[in-house]
Amino acid sequence: MSQERNWVSQKSNDEINVKWETVGQSIEGFYVKKQENCGSNQNSNIYSLKTETGESLCFWGVKVLNEQLDDVDFGSYIKIDYLGLKKAKTGGMSYHAFEVFVDASTAGVTQAPVAAKQAAPAQDTTAAKKPVAASVDDNPFGDDEDVF
Repeated sequence: MSQERNWVSQKSNDEINVKWETVGQSIEGFYVKKQENCGSNQNSNIYSLKTETGESLCFWGVKVLNEQLDDVDFGSYIKIDYLGLKKAKTGGMSYHAFEVFVDASTAGVTQAPVAAKQAAPAQDTTAAKKPVAASVDDNPFGDDEDVF
């Protein structure tokens, strides 16, 4: 007797829906995910943004874009402008150019500060207590999607 199975695909659910084709093209949203080692050669990245309206934007990374997004914290609200193909100053090769902007008020939303990971010094319990900030691990998007 055969048992019925509930098969679930392990293929990524992220569909590439942003293609960098038009100079001046711009997208923006919360930076929610980076998938590494993707593509046929397992050497590409796929990035995901979530817009304020909840739409998921997924796109392939290229060297220039990867370098700019490396220092951006997950949860930050970002804007990416496509500047088109540019000619390299040396070597004569062309590359896709981008400019990434980060809303400073959202930077570091999901990254724990280094000081929080260290042991806190003993505090005077007679002093007035300060309000406690929300945990940096809280999901700023209000849904069950993985932030990483």
